[in-house]
Amino acid sequence: MALQLSGCQKSSADALAAAKARIAKNENAGAEIDLKNFLQRYPESGEARYLLGLQLNKRGDGAAALIELQRALDLKYPDTVVLPAIARSLLAQGKFKQIVDEFGTTALGEAVANAELQGLVAQAMQLEGDVQGATELINRAAAAAPALEQIQLAKATFLAQAGNTKQALAVLDDFIARQPDSHSAWTLKGQVQGISPATWDVALQTLQKAAELKPTEIAPYTGLITLSLRKGDIDGAKGYLAKLQKAAPKQTTTQFYEANLAFAEGRYAAAQSSYQAILRVLPTHPQVLLAAAENELKLNATAQAETLTAKVLAQWPDNPLARQLQAQIYLRMGQPAKAIANLSSLVDGPRATPHLLALAAQAQLLNGNPGAAEQLYARLAKLKPTEPQLRTLLAAAALGRRPDESVFGELRAISEDDIGTAADMALVSTYMRRGQSAEALKALEAVDRKQPKDPSHRVLRGQILASRNDLVGARAALEDALAVSPGNLKAVVALAALDIRDNKPDAAKDRLGALIKLQPRNARAMLALSEALGSDASQADARRKLLEAAVQADPTDAQVRAALTTFHWDMGEGKSALVAALAGIAAAPQSVELLELLARSQLRMGETSQALSTFGKIVAVAPRNPIGHVGTVDVQMRMGNLENAQRSIERGLQALPGNLELLTQLVALHMRQRQPDRALNIARNLQKEQPGTASGWVLEAEIEGSQQRWAPAAAAFLKALDKSPPAGLLPKYLHVLALAGKQAEAKSFAESQLKARPNDLELLFYMADAAQREGDLKRAQQLYEALLQRDGDHWLALNNLATVQLAQHQAGALPLARRAALLAPREGAVLDTLAQALAGEGNLAEAVATQRQAVRRAPNLPDLRLTLAKLLISKGDRAAAAQELTALAELGKGFPNQSEVAKLQGELGGRPVVR
Repeated sequence: MALQLSGCQKSSADALAAAKARIAKNENAGAEIDLKNFLQRYPESGEARYLLGLQLNKRGDGAAALIELQRALDLKYPDTVVLPAIARSLLAQGKFKQIVDEFGTTALGEAVANAELQGLVAQAMQLEGDVQGATELINRAAAAAPALEQIQLAKATFLAQAGNTKQALAVLDDFIARQPDSHSAWTLKGQVQGISPATWDVALQTLQKAAELKPTEIAPYTGLITLSLRKGDIDGAKGYLAKLQKAAPKQTTTQFYEANLAFAEGRYAAAQSSYQAILRVLPTHPQVLLAAAENELKLNATAQAETLTAKVLAQWPDNPLARQLQAQIYLRMGQPAKAIANLSSLVDGPRATPHLLALAAQAQLLNGNPGAAEQLYARLAKLKPTEPQLRTLLAAAALGRRPDESVFGELRAISEDDIGTAADMALVSTYMRRGQSAEALKALEAVDRKQPKDPSHRVLRGQILASRNDLVGARAALEDALAVSPGNLKAVVALAALDIRDNKPDAAKDRLGALIKLQPRNARAMLALSEALGSDASQADARRKLLEAAVQADPTDAQVRAALTTFHWDMGEGKSALVAALAGIAAAPQSVELLELLARSQLRMGETSQALSTFGKIVAVAPRNPIGHVGTVDVQMRMGNLENAQRSIERGLQALPGNLELLTQLVALHMRQRQPDRALNIARNLQKEQPGTASGWVLEAEIEGSQQRWAPAAAAFLKALDKSPPAGLLPKYLHVLALAGKQAEAKSFAESQLKARPNDLELLFYMADAAQREGDLKRAQQLYEALLQRDGDHWLALNNLATVQLAQHQAGALPLARRAALLAPREGAVLDTLAQALAGEGNLAEAVATQRQAVRRAPNLPDLRLTLAKLLISKGDRAAAAQELTALAELGKGFPNQSEVAKLQGELGGRPVVR
């Protein structure tokens, strides 16, 4: 028995030694097979379990690695060896909180192991957002063991992750001076140097040094390949790949970099085959999934790319690379709103990168928010003001301070120097912001040359052409986008909008329906079709089914959830609306948009305390998002709790110093407390702190206006107009000027401004609206028509022009009113206009149904109910008309048209109700 036992021990030792030899030679696949075979014979070997865990970690199978490492721990293999390996595996999988929870207070008995574990915990704490705690931990660990390689490398990694590359390199240089043969230190130094394009060449030299120190180590080669590809040096990458293939032949890592090289060379089909082969072995590896997703995007396989990034986010919800890539996918799919939502948690974060901000700005631009895009570009310019695309923004900031032509000339010159598209898109944004659509179209030509296969620019071109009423050109651009990217939602929706403008609503519905057949789980397509169905009561059930199906297709889509909730409100189903909002939070508890929707729904249901609690959750989830702070103050002001409101404003300003919404609330609070001097101090401090913006003067004007001090208000508005004014400021100035008794001056100023800026849509609308109110219907019609020539989708102009035509008994009001209602289906006043236009055409049944919708959506506008009563009388439904008139009569003096109500009641034979 002794001899047999001795032989067995020798056999097991030899088998394990063979596996270790393979590990030393980087024969990882063979070593893994040897270890698995060994464990079939000796399942209680803690060392073999540990070694297998390391191999599984090496090839990226973190879940399987954790199982083996835990078994090794259970088999009493030393925790000083196993626990750092477990922590490293969790870190690679993005499970930062688990690391902190499990190992935050763990102290290992062996100094090297303890230093390594503390370094990993510090990295996890930092990535969880506890920068101060992480810094204190890493500094304590480094002070306790300054000579240990593991702790110095951990400290350098920590500093690099925090963006402190200079300090990280100083730590590494100090360590290398003491241990010049540490290939790990040289490798990490090269990786840190590779963060900045300015030091890529130096990084290559550093990594070459690391490879020379240990030619069998693969990390230097992977770094060298990655840097070469970033530089566009394909031949250099091939040379380093050959060395990697020699050091680690037939390894998964080698296959991965072979696929990356194929991707860089544009051999996307070959790369796809390689990535799929790797994913069969490593189905959950984040880096491989992201690389494969990016490759699928190049092949226009957006659905497959989205599936791959979703797998990463399922494991690592806050992975910034996955979120950015998924946003790119959504832009390619024509869904910029989803891209914006996808990036929202990162954009306001402390480590928002230039690429992230540029991507978010592009999404805002494509979603029709050029103002929001420019704000992001402005933030971008502060990060790296020497880069071409950021110089564009700095030049754009000179608009208003220098002659426009010189600024735009500078912008065009920078755009020509820039090989990327961020500068071009910033230029487009600036032109669009200023209403210079022809120049915006010309700037897009450069984008097309640089990215000929990207459909988003064609969609943007189509939208700009449509706004210029070039519907033929718009259709061509959008069809071109679909040729490049079939099923692009943004293009399909834009084409459907053109169908509606051509009075072909059935064609729009068919187009969207065809997209849903092609993409049966496209929730945004269902949402678009529900909106295309319009406000007709006969379509309510169809809309309900579409919205419910959209929620089923994408339960975490905040916009779809919001649409279903709003639908219930529109139908007068308050309890169902609240249930839908709560269901949205259950599906996406961290969604700020859905939390705000729930809070607003609770307010509408009179659940003030619950709404306050919900806004508090937003503050906890996103402390740097103003929505939670502003909402909390709003509720507290409604409740009359001014002391709590002031405290909430102060807390909000600590998180968001200088936030204009909060400062505006503070001004309102002081005005409510009858403290106008304190309110004015806030405005004037803001003028000193931000002299280049209009905000301080706008606040001053509004404070003066609230006290009916019209002349000082007009003077403050005039100063604001010289400071890159926000949208809508010129009409406000003109209105206040008129209230100050200077109507002629206001009219003269408006006419002079219109000559200087004939494409200013805000000014056109103000002047048209003023003419309409003064009874000059012909002039109002001219101005509304001029506005619509520049922006055919301006729903207010469409609505008002329809009203003007109805007042003049002209034909053509109904198509205008229908278009306005399709663009603004939730506006009671718009539906009121549509109902009157329908009645004018003799369609009383649809007119009554539409007016009922108008009353439901604007219950506080009794004039709409009066119109409904009149339509019911015309339709012959005297009983229903009498009910509406009784409801109006019960308002008493709250409705000034009681004489007309009494007259109609008398005509119906009923007894007038007197209040």
